[in-house]
Amino acid sequence: HRLILLFLFLLFIPSVLFFLFILFLLSFFSVLSLLTYLFAIFGTATIGYALLALFGTVGIAALVYAVLVEPYIIVATQWKLPFPLPMALRVAIVGDFHAGPFKGKRFVERVVKKVNRQQPDIIFLVGDFLYDGKASPEPFAALKNLRSKYGTFAVLGNHENSHVLRHWRTHREEVHLT
Repeated sequence: HRLILLFLFLLFIPSVLFFLFILFLLSFFSVLSLLTYLFAIFGTATIGYALLALFGTVGIAALVYAVLVEPYIIVATQWKLPFPLPMALRVAIVGDFHAGPFKGKRFVERVVKKVNRQQPDIIFLVGDFLYDGKASPEPFAALKNLRSKYGTFAVLGNHENSHVLRHWRTHREEVHLT
């Protein structure tokens, strides 16, 4: 996957640089005066094709980012909340795995490692484990490696179906979920 991402990244660098150059130009000229100038030099059809190529390239780059890059980003955010508790409590809230055609076992293992590095006292898994009802819940065997003082608690999300619920009930003890 990394080789493919590197190839796509190198493929789209010129397109991104061209797009940034156009944005730079737009900061000096109004859109209307720039288009008037370009139409006078190149003609209507040429400008139309150039704009089509520009927007097509930007669209493809956005699609590649949305499918191959963004889904693999794992974000950990920490907040200190002023709750009147007798002790400090570190809570991990994890959700929206959406495992399926783009993310699988390795992604879930990365999430588990990142959560464990936070050393939570309690973990809440808040659903949307699967991409769709056809995806296998097998990647979630790695959840058994989640570590917390007071346990791990899970609820299913709107992406899970009765097949997943049956699997969860059968294997709940294997992954130490409540």
